[in-house]
Amino acid sequence: MPPKVRFQQIDIINAAFELTRKNGLEAINARSVACEIGCSTQPIFRVFENMEQLKNAVFERSAQLFQNLLDARRSDGESAYKTVGMVYLVFAMQEPHLFRLLFLNKHGKNLEGQFNIRTHVTEELMQKGGFNKEQADLIHHHMKVCVMGLATSLSVGTVSLSEEKIDELLCMEYRAIVSYLMWDGAKDIAIPV
Repeated sequence: MPPKVRFQQIDIINAAFELTRKNGLEAINARSVACEIGCSTQPIFRVFENMEQLKNAVFERSAQLFQNLLDARRSDGESAYKTVGMVYLVFAMQEPHLFRLLFLNKHGKNLEGQFNIRTHVTEELMQKGGFNKEQADLIHHHMKVCVMGLATSLSVGTVSLSEEKIDELLCMEYRAIVSYLMWDGAKDIAIPV
């Protein structure tokens, strides 16, 4: 009779997820996960063919957490455009290791597409802001660069901000980008070198 399975797949994923949350994906190996749940490495390899499979499960669990935060904030009635920026930034601040796993990785996954971010944002900019598709895409691109830079700084701890300050910075950057796009003379201003 085969031995009774004491550790289910969900137990192993939970342990690996919590280790990633505390120490980053680099901390995940068979021994560290086994130690976290109090077993040998055998149960891990009984459930997962290899560690890459377990790491993919942790990635998917992290993506689901991000999606849940996005959905919860969207239901608050805040604009989709502001919601996306705020969730990225707050997630980077509160879950730095998971943020780096999802958005600063070499997995090659297009999470912006997975979360339907670009579609929601550009549609809202066109409908509520009166921008055409090209303008909406340009605004989104500039804001994405700004948000990712700030989120990266928040996730590594070089910047520390309150949610109120983050909100203020997002609004200020948005206004600056829109002002630049609307002012024809802005493109003629010399940039100091």
